[in-house]
Amino acid sequence: MGKGKSKAKRAAAHQFHSLVTYYPISNGNNLIGEFGWDGKAYHMDQWAAGVNQWAELVNGKYHAPYGDTDEMEAWTGDRTMWAAYTGKLGFQIDAWWTYLNLFDTPDYRNRGMEWVPYTTPASATGYTFGVLDFGGISSATAHPREAYELLKWMGWGAEGWQAKLDAYQDVETYADLPLYRQAIPCPITMDEAIWTEFQQSFYPTAQTRTYQSVFDPVNGEDLVTADEDTKYGKYFDDFFANCKNPIPFGDCQIPGFANFLDTSYRAVGDTLGVEDQVRIEGKNANDFAAELEQKAADANQAALAAAKEAYEMIGITLNY
Repeated sequence: MGKGKSKAKRAAAHQFHSLVTYYPISNGNNLIGEFGWDGKAYHMDQWAAGVNQWAELVNGKYHAPYGDTDEMEAWTGDRTMWAAYTGKLGFQIDAWWTYLNLFDTPDYRNRGMEWVPYTTPASATGYTFGVLDFGGISSATAHPREAYELLKWMGWGAEGWQAKLDAYQDVETYADLPLYRQAIPCPITMDEAIWTEFQQSFYPTAQTRTYQSVFDPVNGEDLVTADEDTKYGKYFDDFFANCKNPIPFGDCQIPGFANFLDTSYRAVGDTLGVEDQVRIEGKNANDFAAELEQKAADANQAALAAAKEAYEMIGITLNY
């Protein structure tokens, strides 16, 4: 969340990742994936409600202009401007690490914005959540099992996270560009000691500190000042308390998800993607819901069948 101090005309919102596919999670009931996935099936009625509301807000000028548009040029004088760099946003939905590698840097601070994090709002039945990213293992590795164990250890293990925290705080080896300024995610582990060191080493806090802020060798000062603890600490503490119910990206959780997006949801040839048909052409998302739900279910079943067949070829039977 950024609060702009510029007197120039401001916009309410902008985002890096599409947010409407997550709308069912925060507004539905026991839905755990994009498009209202409940673990077995989609609930596109919830998705449609979100898309219609999103299009209404965007077209009502509650959203910053998109890049490379006449609207962006009229707003900023620069057609290629990125809305989050204008200093005129109310909030930006983005990857967590962009706080330290972009929005907390002097370049962005000097544009008149103060950034604090918020989790996505939710209804009484929905989830307040964070989005869980993923790691990968190369198919060319000669040690796939060891690679999996290392990935698991570095992601979920407290020891692995301690090793990462030590590296993130090494500002001598990485003096020109500290690792924490490159891409630092939140821990997956629920180990309280890891979370305390993570929070207090890199972010403001209103709690009594047991760890001092890491040093910023580029700017020659502590990364977090006492004044920032006072002004922003409560916001960060609240965020970290509420972000520990992660939801994976759909393609990391739901078999067939990527194929569904590519063939039925995104732009194909001269046909706009479904979201743009609602936003630009004024169509009603409810009119797409039943067909999309069927196509998504078909893609899921096809992917499950293909996986079962592939495993049968190596003598493994999948029980579903």
